[in-house]
Amino acid sequence: MTYKPYFPNLARCAENSPHFNEIISLVNDQDEVVCSHWRAYPKPKGCYTQIGATFVLNNENQLVLQRSSKRKFKHPDKWTFSSGGHISAGETYEVGALRELKEELGIDGVAHSEIGVIRAEKENGQKGAFYHVFLVYHNGPYQIDTKETQGLCSFDVSTLKEMIQKNAEEFNPTFLKAFHLFCEKMNF
Repeated sequence: MTYKPYFPNLARCAENSPHFNEIISLVNDQDEVVCSHWRAYPKPKGCYTQIGATFVLNNENQLVLQRSSKRKFKHPDKWTFSSGGHISAGETYEVGALRELKEELGIDGVAHSEIGVIRAEKENGQKGAFYHVFLVYHNGPYQIDTKETQGLCSFDVSTLKEMIQKNAEEFNPTFLKAFHLFCEKMNF
């Protein structure tokens, strides 16, 4: 029998969670791995999680964004990266980001490049996560994971800027930081 951690007061640790048995790496302030850790457990103070996130840009210079599931623990029902997620223990950011891209959008075997790193702190002052943000050029088709997302939509960068200006609450806050970095790096 496999040991499964159990925290009755944490909804995300329910046994039907797809992340219940996932082991991730935790990093320090310098983004250096310090330990492996069950994702379902609360992380120790002073540690950050690792996230690989990807922007997909199509041949019309539109970003393909996903609308996160309403069932998501963090930032449900928000516009966010094309794909993204926790890096499993032993993975690099690059490998993890490509795995998430395949799991969430069905994209495999594509050229990619890292456009930057975002360090996100939690609203309550606790350590958050390091996001390594990648760029992929792809025109579809996409095979979306309906557990992760409500769907995809392609946006012109100028349209996204207007949407953010009018209603930034519709977007994942870390996405907003990464989008700013994307526009800076890509000269949009």
